[in-house]
Amino acid sequence: MFLDQVSGKNRDRPALKDMLAYVRAGDRLVVQSIDRLAISLADLEKIVEQLTAKGIEVEFLKERLRFTGQGDEAFAIFQRQFLGAFAQFERAIIRERQRIHTALMAEFGVSKATFYRYLNAAP
Repeated sequence: MFLDQVSGKNRDRPALKDMLAYVRAGDRLVVQSIDRLAISLADLEKIVEQLTAKGIEVEFLKERLRFTGQGDEAFAIFQRQFLGAFAQFERAIIRERQRIHTALMAEFGVSKATFYRYLNAAP
């Protein structure tokens, strides 16, 4: 089992690197969700293609998708790409929201804790 202690948004994940070096043909990589494996659609495609080319099965539990690289169904690949693109879009929205919140905290001179306490109390 490989478990990163850093966010999936981080490209430098030691456990991911260790896992990629460790897995071998015949193994099955089970991932909780597509957005836990890669930071972007390009990364997702690269990692899944790299693994399946080595004969490693990749399974995503939440999405109920499994890839072997051996004639994977076109619709399953479409689902992986669509969900990967959606996760990338979602991360972009989160980053933009964080950027706006940081600007507002600075503009109003309030701490992060105060800002989020107010935001959570708003109707």
